[in-house]
Amino acid sequence: MRDKADKRLWTLSIVGCVIVVLTVLFVSVKIETNNTKNRIHSTMEYIKDQYSMYNSFNEAVEARSLVRMVEKVQQTARNFKTDKQALEKEYLKQCSMAMKNYQKMISAGVDNDSAGYCAPQGMRNILLIGATPYQWKHMIRQRTCRRNTKETRYVMLKIWEQLWKQNRELFSDCGPFCMNGGCEEGKMTCGKSVPPQMLPTDIIRVDFPKLCEESVGGRGIR
Repeated sequence: MRDKADKRLWTLSIVGCVIVVLTVLFVSVKIETNNTKNRIHSTMEYIKDQYSMYNSFNEAVEARSLVRMVEKVQQTARNFKTDKQALEKEYLKQCSMAMKNYQKMISAGVDNDSAGYCAPQGMRNILLIGATPYQWKHMIRQRTCRRNTKETRYVMLKIWEQLWKQNRELFSDCGPFCMNGGCEEGKMTCGKSVPPQMLPTDIIRVDFPKLCEESVGGRGIR
């Protein structure tokens, strides 16, 4: 009888110890979980604060950069306006010197094409092209398109103008493709089609008004 009581007491003791150990483990895990959650929350809050500060700093830097950029552009515009006459004078001086060098090279026996490299790119030059009427029409349609450079367009418009004066019936439809059906540039289109009734002289007056007002070499461009 006494052995049974001892066994029962021993069993209860073991069960009690197991319960206590499990309770301690459960409480420890819960405490550690809460501590981990608190640490994660603190870390997240810290990251948010740092991110907010970083954004604010970036916005401030970007704002200052934009302000400096605007100030520089305004200063450049003021400088250009102030120095415009001086720049024009210096440009004409350089053009004059270049043409003097051009004449010296010609006098020394250098051919015109090679000597022409001494001249500024913006100065007028002689262009010799030979083509049939239909080849001219093809070139004019391609090179009067507003997707070309202004220099190319202007030269081809002047050529078209002279050819049109020679034969209006043959060269009346030489304008860019947008004047004769539709633009062929696809996604690269300029979106500014030329009205089909415009003549080369009209296009020059619209697209190159300054050249129609100023005189070059003592002759007005008409």
